[in-house]
Amino acid sequence: MAEDTFDVLVIGGGITGTGIALDAAARGPSVAVAEKDDFAAGTSGRSSRLVFAPGAVRTTAALAVPSAEGDERYIFIVPWEDRVYAGTTDTPYAGDLDHPAPDDADRDYLLAAVAGLFPGVTGRDVVASWAGLRPLLGDPGDARTGDLSRRHAIAPGPFGLYTITGGKLTTYRAMAQDLVDRVAAFLGGGFGSGRCRTRDLPLGLHGPATAAVRQAREEVRRLGLPPRTAARLVQRYGDEWPEAIRLIGADPSLGEPVAVDKEGQPCAVRAA
Repeated sequence: MAEDTFDVLVIGGGITGTGIALDAAARGPSVAVAEKDDFAAGTSGRSSRLVFAPGAVRTTAALAVPSAEGDERYIFIVPWEDRVYAGTTDTPYAGDLDHPAPDDADRDYLLAAVAGLFPGVTGRDVVASWAGLRPLLGDPGDARTGDLSRRHAIAPGPFGLYTITGGKLTTYRAMAQDLVDRVAAFLGGGFGSGRCRTRDLPLGLHGPATAAVRQAREEVRRLGLPPRTAARLVQRYGDEWPEAIRLIGADPSLGEPVAVDKEGQPCAVRAA
């Protein structure tokens, strides 16, 4: 990439950066994305989540429950495969920006909300946790991050540099459109169609998931993998699941579990 020339360089491979890259590339220009860590390694105060062991929180539907603190915030409880996620917190943060982690207060806050709806759930049922940072717009003296606007702001700089901050995950497409519209105006007629296409651009899996899983099941059987691997690959890679199958076929070690849980069951399949 260092030897090539691109119309647009996006710095940051989170949801905002990849959304910008998709919007720009869909309009025609050549686009590159630079990320110092793994893509989506961070998030766009601090936001913490807990992961509960299979069977600890018995729900098959996503739920929104009020926090136990009476602070007018809600905690989302979301089932994912055989586990359940709970989050998020909204806490000011001044620590290591590269490695944020939930503290005891975050864990207790989330656990209290979950236990309020599912009595008997304790900290022993938590098998993992993680935290991310959200760059909110506000003044240094603002007391509560929960009260800050989730709007975004774009700051133009020299030589065609644009910086975007603020917003949230669910507004990434609108943020990308706003910024790429400005880049298109800056570059003028050399920016392809100049019209945003992402509102109608399908992502992930095209067509019925059941058909894709059925086809993937034949492929994983041929490779000698467990049948449930088919659904796992389709869920994780969408239309790219055949590429995951190809990689596993070329290197069978990629079909082995990356980790196992405390019962010895596979937690993930590494395919790409």
